[in-house]
Amino acid sequence: MKIVRIKNKSVFLLIFIFIQLHSFSQERFIFKGKIVDTLGVPVSNANILVNNINGERVSFSKSDHSGSFHFDLKKQSTNYIFEISSLEHQHTSFILTPENQVAQKKEFKLKMRGEILSEVLISVKQKIRKKNDTIVYDATQYVKKNDNAVEDLIKRLPGIKIDSDGGISVNGKAISKILVEGNDLFSENYKIISKSLNPNAVNEIEILNNYNDNLILKQISRSDNVALNLKFKDSIKNQIVGDVKLGLGVPKKTNNKLDAMLLNSKTNFYTTNTFNNTGSRSNKLFNDTSFENNNINRLSEYRKKANYLIRDDDINLPKEIDETNINDNNSLLNALGASQNINEKLTINALVFYSDDKILKKSNKLTEFNAQSSLTIFENKSIKSKTNLKNVDLKLKNIISTNKLLNVDFRLYKEESNSNDKILGVNQNFHSNLKNEDVYFSQHMDYTVKITDNAAILFENNFTKNAKKQHYNLVNQIIENNSYSNLVQNYKNEFSLFEFGAYYISKKLNFQLGYSNFKESLISNFYKENVSQLDNNISNDESLKNIRLSAFGSYEHNFYNKVNLLVGLSCIYDKNQVINRDNNNLLYLMPKIKITFKTRLLGKTVLNYNYKNNYPNLKDLYGNYILIDNRSFFKGSDTYLRQREHSISLAHYYSNWKKQYHLNILFDINYKTNGVVTSLTTNSPYLFYNKNFGKSINRFLLKANWSKYIPKLKSSIGLSVYNLTRNYQTSLNSTTSDVRNSMFNIGFSYASLFKSKVNFKTGVNVETNNNKLKSIKNTSTTKRLKSYFDVEYDIGENYFVSLSSNQLYPYSNSNNKQVYNFINASLLFDIKNLKFNLSCQNLLNHKSIEEITIIDFQKTKENLFLINRFVLLEAKWNF
Repeated sequence: MKIVRIKNKSVFLLIFIFIQLHSFSQERFIFKGKIVDTLGVPVSNANILVNNINGERVSFSKSDHSGSFHFDLKKQSTNYIFEISSLEHQHTSFILTPENQVAQKKEFKLKMRGEILSEVLISVKQKIRKKNDTIVYDATQYVKKNDNAVEDLIKRLPGIKIDSDGGISVNGKAISKILVEGNDLFSENYKIISKSLNPNAVNEIEILNNYNDNLILKQISRSDNVALNLKFKDSIKNQIVGDVKLGLGVPKKTNNKLDAMLLNSKTNFYTTNTFNNTGSRSNKLFNDTSFENNNINRLSEYRKKANYLIRDDDINLPKEIDETNINDNNSLLNALGASQNINEKLTINALVFYSDDKILKKSNKLTEFNAQSSLTIFENKSIKSKTNLKNVDLKLKNIISTNKLLNVDFRLYKEESNSNDKILGVNQNFHSNLKNEDVYFSQHMDYTVKITDNAAILFENNFTKNAKKQHYNLVNQIIENNSYSNLVQNYKNEFSLFEFGAYYISKKLNFQLGYSNFKESLISNFYKENVSQLDNNISNDESLKNIRLSAFGSYEHNFYNKVNLLVGLSCIYDKNQVINRDNNNLLYLMPKIKITFKTRLLGKTVLNYNYKNNYPNLKDLYGNYILIDNRSFFKGSDTYLRQREHSISLAHYYSNWKKQYHLNILFDINYKTNGVVTSLTTNSPYLFYNKNFGKSINRFLLKANWSKYIPKLKSSIGLSVYNLTRNYQTSLNSTTSDVRNSMFNIGFSYASLFKSKVNFKTGVNVETNNNKLKSIKNTSTTKRLKSYFDVEYDIGENYFVSLSSNQLYPYSNSNNKQVYNFINASLLFDIKNLKFNLSCQNLLNHKSIEEITIIDFQKTKENLFLINRFVLLEAKWNF
């Protein structure tokens, strides 16, 4: 019995030890820290990584404006290793042993980079630095005296491109936003700041690869998003700074601006206020798409599809020529982006903007339709429009703890426009008035919980209500018999969308369950006088309801740190109900495969395959004609068919930031069944379009960009190739044809980076458009050569001269042999905080430019009337 008692005691002892160890493993403690420099100044936005002894990441955080951070950690029997880093300071580490794993607060002092034992500061700044996923440019080494906005500085950075609309891409990938000292003030509307901010205030520009605004998900999963972060000089922080610009010119030109900014540990804001009549539209800066959410978000998809049906007969310039050459305008903009840190956990962001644009454009246009019967239309157009935008965004971010995060977003957007067109034809004149209204409200919320070191769950919901209204009044004067017809078209498109999703997110496995409820209505009414081809009253009253249940799962695995495989599968059940049509309920699967090959020597190659199922939009299904412009009527399809879409892409990216060598190539194939076939019937003076489904559409896209810095020549060269080919079907007056439409563009660029006072850049590209109608064996081709040459001369400490020119050579098949040379020149005079700039636009005073487009059976030659040459004197004062 004694032996048994000993055994029992041993068993109880083992159980007691196990319970104690188990309770110890479940115990948690709060570790608080504060990061300061050697002078005791708090260091914000420092990265703090917590790893275990195997080098695996346990947690991650950033220091706040006061340099503070904290972690909620589990007690363990091994060491925690803290890694602390900041771009401006030296790296440091700290080991937390098991016996010290108790609630505590510790201060960390970081030395400035270059600070050595003798406390001598060595300042040797590289132009480009790379650290992990972040590329850092020293902006002070790229800025020039004549830079008007930070956009002028950004476009000079290696590996970054800016398109004609102001969109920014890094090595071929479009950025999602521009941050201000890590704060998201403008979200996707980043052009507000890129086109207005004073570049001399910027100290560094960071490229943030794998950007994720969600701090918890950033620790667990990788993102394909790219963002820019602007870091400012210390001298402008903790005070209100800005600039005032006044500009007057002849004939009767003005360009005025007031900008102000405040950056400190709690409050950040930037405001810009402009008025000009030099051709720059203010509404060009805005993007009305939805918030950047997760996979269930269908709002962006619907906002892109919910376009106005009735369209302005707009006039567009070639992308190489700035819109200021054609817009006779008066434009006003007021925008404010602000961020307020309420406390260490709660941050509120707000964006408010108001814009008003009044624009006049003029052109004449000759349109030819070729088939069994031909029709030629000649028109002189004068378009006067007024557009008004109002927007309010509100975002709340609440870091509940190191493991919990709550985001809530609201947006209210309203756009109103009114345009009056005068179109003079050969046998008839048109006078029209179009009123548009677009109002939508959007709300988004997500709640993230970190459940383990490598996994989190996220709950998300979206609600949106959108309404578009149009009223179109068209008066057609038939000159031959002096008669009139009056047409009135009203149109209203509304939708509401509610979504909810739940996610499990880890480094390898991801699961998602989603529910969405979408309702859309389309109502139109048409009234006419003296139009024999149409019934007196034509109306549409259509509605669509869609309820979707979705499940998505993906698995990701990395092989030898070189090959990454991601396999995903979506299972979706759609319940569709369209008025006056059969209900269509369907269960289907959509696979996704992504393979990434990555090596330091060769770069990154990505192979992607996606399969999608889509249903037609309601705007493609309405049963009666709708008047969409001065002579065109559109009618939707009688069929309701599911569209299947396959897309496969192969992309290669290579960047050597030290040698400034960049290469990106994208090849994309898209194949869609049951595509839209548009048939056109001409009955002068009107055009009648009908949409049908049933034919396949395929698209081939090739994009490539290569750039390299040549040290011996102190120069940079670049090569770009773009090819887009589409195959589809169309019809004109009962003549149906398969169409092959392709566009090919190849360009070469050169920029000198001499340390001398004179630098220049030049480039040339050739663009070819080919349209082939296979059934009637008709091929039309246009070809145009384009080039540019810019030169800058730094005369001295206070003077700077620049000249830019764009050359457009005649189309190969045009009778017009004129070479267009658009020259702009400027002279800058700088006195401390005051700058004077004298500029001249359209120096050679071109009156018009010819544009030729070929689409299907239609060929259009348009002469765009340009704004007369003007001279502008601007004075800019920084405060």
